[in-house]
Amino acid sequence: MIIDNGSTDTALLEVAARWPEITIIRNDRNTGFTGGQNQGIAEARKRGTAFVLLLNQDAIVQAGCIGEMLALAGSDKRIGLISPVVYFNDDPERVQFSGSWLDRETLTVVYSRDFNVVRAEEARRPHRMSLWGTALMLRTKMVEEIGVLDERFFA
Repeated sequence: MIIDNGSTDTALLEVAARWPEITIIRNDRNTGFTGGQNQGIAEARKRGTAFVLLLNQDAIVQAGCIGEMLALAGSDKRIGLISPVVYFNDDPERVQFSGSWLDRETLTVVYSRDFNVVRAEEARRPHRMSLWGTALMLRTKMVEEIGVLDERFFA
């Protein structure tokens, strides 16, 4: 499924011609990351899917990544969100994102590209992790319980 947020080029015509099985939802304006993703989440929930993968249009998914995410999600029903490690496209050995956490005292999100730092922070202050929407798998049951992305935050 592709959510088009007001694009003006012809790329979607090419996608529709090459892959007619893909659902395309077109917006006449940019509804932001949250608005567009919420449309996709709503459509996926109507179809009865257990999980939804939010994926930026420029993301490159490594072989096996989605299967590993689904396996992890299936290992514990308490898992509502999963994000893989994100690497830079132009330097695929360099980590761009491996986890972040909310510092509630300063109301800032802090992140590190170092796995050890992220794991230590999670151990020190559990349940404060935050994830990027670049590649984010959501359990639809969780969405039913807590709601969709807050559209007051455009991105």
